[in-house]
Amino acid sequence: MESSTSTALWRAFVVALAVIACTQLAIELLGAPRLLTLGTRGESLFDGRRVLERGPSTFVVDALSPRSPLVAAGVRPGDRLRYDRPAQQFIRWAAGEQLSLTLIRGDSQRRVTVTATAAPSLPPYAEADYVIVTVARLLAVVSGLVIGWRRPERAGLRALAATALLAPIVFPSSAPEAMHLPWLNVIGGVSSEIGFGVLVFFALNYPDDRPSGWRATLLRVYRWIFGLQLIAAVYYFGRLHAGSFEPLCWWLLKVFDVVDPALFFTGIVLAWRAARGETRVRLQWILATLGVIMATFALGKLNRLAGYPIPAEPLDVVSNLTFMVAEIGFIYAVFRHRIFDLELAVNRALIFAIVGAILFGAIQLAHAVASEFLHVDDRNKAVLLSAILALAVYLSFNQLKKAVEKVVDRLFFRAWAEREEELRSFVTQAQLATDPGALDRLFVAAVDRFTGGAGCALFHRQAGGSYAREHSTLAGVPERVDANHETVLALRAQAQAVTPAAAAQTPAHGAALALPMLHRGQLLAFALLGAAPGAVPYRPDQVAALQSAAHQVGFDFHAMRIEALERLVAAERQAAALLRAQLDTALRLARRDAGA
Repeated sequence: MESSTSTALWRAFVVALAVIACTQLAIELLGAPRLLTLGTRGESLFDGRRVLERGPSTFVVDALSPRSPLVAAGVRPGDRLRYDRPAQQFIRWAAGEQLSLTLIRGDSQRRVTVTATAAPSLPPYAEADYVIVTVARLLAVVSGLVIGWRRPERAGLRALAATALLAPIVFPSSAPEAMHLPWLNVIGGVSSEIGFGVLVFFALNYPDDRPSGWRATLLRVYRWIFGLQLIAAVYYFGRLHAGSFEPLCWWLLKVFDVVDPALFFTGIVLAWRAARGETRVRLQWILATLGVIMATFALGKLNRLAGYPIPAEPLDVVSNLTFMVAEIGFIYAVFRHRIFDLELAVNRALIFAIVGAILFGAIQLAHAVASEFLHVDDRNKAVLLSAILALAVYLSFNQLKKAVEKVVDRLFFRAWAEREEELRSFVTQAQLATDPGALDRLFVAAVDRFTGGAGCALFHRQAGGSYAREHSTLAGVPERVDANHETVLALRAQAQAVTPAAAAQTPAHGAALALPMLHRGQLLAFALLGAAPGAVPYRPDQVAALQSAAHQVGFDFHAMRIEALERLVAAERQAAALLRAQLDTALRLARRDAGA
């Protein structure tokens, strides 16, 4: 009960984070034209730095552009400025918008109201950078939502999902002040500080949530470190968006900007050193993707802390592009190298997303070409064109889906497809088997190959009604199972695969799935399977494939039993005929002797 409640609460939390991330992203997108349109984008008010003193948020003016409206207001380098409203210090202004500030010069203060002027040009790669950032945030939201929803049972994967959902929750600086929500602004600031701190929990828990040695020690200590980081971030941004600056919290957060990447890489490297085989390969992919993201994050923070020795705008463009490429690489690794098993639903979602994107692009292109060359200038022609395009989509969907499915399966899900094909091939060959004992061994071996060595035990019904173990690679199974055992009753009642959740007990400790072999409602045999590698639940498509194979092989066992009975009946008939012939011969001899 606690587990299901925990999962439900976690999924609700994941959905809430996704809603907040999408809300902030929508606010940012609505304000994007203010910054990406020449003549609308406002000129920077000043270049300066924050005064690291406790009290009202204050900035020192280091330099002013000749086009800045502050020049006409009498502001000079060295002056100090305070914004009338806290959110204004983070907003990028559009031309024509007014704002009020307090000018502090020595012991005197005065209030100035200025109107933002238009910037003469856009920053290099402004549009491309904005698209890159938006794509990266969308990928993060989708990845976090999928991982958080599909894999709620692991602490490490919860941390990864939370990081992916916290990363896009940032202050929407492109949006006008009227579109800002104060509480969302605070959440955006806190998430920007703790997001990568949460990722450290993933590094210390992956792959099995059972860290040992130094990783276990670091995990125990880091819980307290992260708690302090969370408290400092909430207090700092809460006060900042109320108009006050807290230097102690600011310095603490800068320390965490260095501590978090160091602990992340320490945790992953220690896990890599202890790992072997496929797990080590997965960790290498994590280092090559999430490691690059963490290193880029750390570089940006250190550059800011050092006073921007690397110019901020070029570094931001390169960093954002690196983020997006690393995210795409991570998603590729998840699908292609099975860093996490996200089930068949992700496969289907990916296929339909690609098909939808292709069809949408084709429709837009066809509509644009038709409008250009066919001169669709009235409503009737437009309706006819839309109907033709809709018919084309309907006729091409299935063929396009099959083509995309082949490509996706070949690129990302080849191992799944190959294992299913191998199991289907075995089922076809099993029809030719003539020895039940040999088929027992072959079936167990085929199931082990399909499940990656999870273990399998095969039980056959005996004359007394109980079930005896015939062949097994699963440790801990008994030699005999009673006909009234809960698992047997569940298999007979449901006539399909059952799990420990559906059958309260299983005959073997650690068995995760039971497969029935039925004929006309009679349970002739059943197979017990161990937990899948990584202790993840069997996917619905895996259960369906295994159940189908067990069902067909059960028919083969029944057919061999019928053939054995037919051979026995034939042998008995032959023996009876021989006995009758011998009896007839004896009777003839007896009559002849009596007549003599």
